[in-house]
Amino acid sequence: MKTVNYIVSKVYKVVSGAFQLPVYNFEKPTKDSASQYIVINSLPVDADKELQTALVNINIHVHDLDEGIPDNDTLDDLTSHLFSLVDDATVDNIYFSVMSQGQETEDALNEHYSNIKVKCKILNN
Repeated sequence: MKTVNYIVSKVYKVVSGAFQLPVYNFEKPTKDSASQYIVINSLPVDADKELQTALVNINIHVHDLDEGIPDNDTLDDLTSHLFSLVDDATVDNIYFSVMSQGQETEDALNEHYSNIKVKCKILNN
């Protein structure tokens, strides 16, 4: 059986190698002041022994152009690039498929983020 940490580490491997942005597992360090970054986290993974499933969140954060005004062009470009990496992809016996995408705001940080939910199916041999 695979753990959440294992699954997030596999997604991290795919994402971090394809972006020139900081990529973090589970949360952003409070001291980081990057204007663009990615955070990967996961909901609990099921306990099936042969075929496990998990839902992973990939959040692409981008600093606002001005207070409350998102940089939609950058968010769209980064999100499209991410789709090309993880939709219908397989890495180390894990099949990825994009389930949904939405845009959220982080008012306290003066940024918006694209939330991409990726379903992961893990075949345990």
